[in-house]
Amino acid sequence: MKRVWEKILVWLGLLLQFALIFIYGVIAPFMNDDSFKSEIKDSIKEEVSSGKLSNADINSIVSHLNEWIIYLIGLAIIVAAVALITALIINKLPKTAGVIFILLAIAAVLSLNFVATLFWLIAGIMLIVRRNKQTKHKARA
Repeated sequence: MKRVWEKILVWLGLLLQFALIFIYGVIAPFMNDDSFKSEIKDSIKEEVSSGKLSNADINSIVSHLNEWIIYLIGLAIIVAAVALITALIINKLPKTAGVIFILLAIAAVLSLNFVATLFWLIAGIMLIVRRNKQTKHKARA
């Protein structure tokens, strides 16, 4: 069975995942810049004008942004690598690939890639549900 639609969904998800890794990679160097941090602090102060957040809380949020972007880059790279390997075995092990893509969809949500999540979830369900076509062989006499 060719499984064309599953492959299209999987490769579109991979393309989006690599785009996300690129975007995170572009954003990461700015997380250590002091002017960028001060702009984020100012925008948080403007958004939360009720005064419930103290300056210490805002400083804590901004300092953790660098850690979060590194976490997101690492998770996105791991998800992309597993998805790439699994995309290559779709025809050989479709049920296993389907389960892996459903698990990757869950992990992609954690890396904030919601569109790839949707694509991989649909592809995983299609890989599990669709059956291989049975070919009937006629015995020649």
